[in-house]
Amino acid sequence: MNKSYLKNEALKRFICYFPVGVFIGHIISIIFSFIYGNGYYLPCSPSLVNKIGNEINAFTLQTILCGVIGSSFASLSVIFEIGKWSLLKQTIIYFVTNSIITMFIAYNLYWVEHNVNSILAYFLIFTIFFVIFWIIQYLIFKNNINKMNKIIKTYR
Repeated sequence: MNKSYLKNEALKRFICYFPVGVFIGHIISIIFSFIYGNGYYLPCSPSLVNKIGNEINAFTLQTILCGVIGSSFASLSVIFEIGKWSLLKQTIIYFVTNSIITMFIAYNLYWVEHNVNSILAYFLIFTIFFVIFWIIQYLIFKNNINKMNKIIKTYR
């Protein structure tokens, strides 16, 4: 793949997956409201509301940054199309970049308490989910490759 293609594809994915990040962010806020809201909807962290000054501005910021998270995961997935890089290198760069972006946003939106233990716990949870989703994706792709290889063998 050439650099121009990768840049264009990354930009396209960034734009297209922004709404996906927003949607996931809203679903998560609903889930957390059920858990912590005592019957009330908590669109974002009360600490963020206190920091920003009002709920609508805090929720708007959170919505935009949730979109950025969705966009970053999607746009950075072009890393897996760089054929000259090993899967290990692709995965490490993808993981490190997305974990930094996600941690920065989570910290600034007060999704984690601002202390070392909470940050480490958040990073551990992020890593566990990343590994689970990576293994699932790997197994899906491996299965698809095996199916394609069987089809190719039937034509030989």
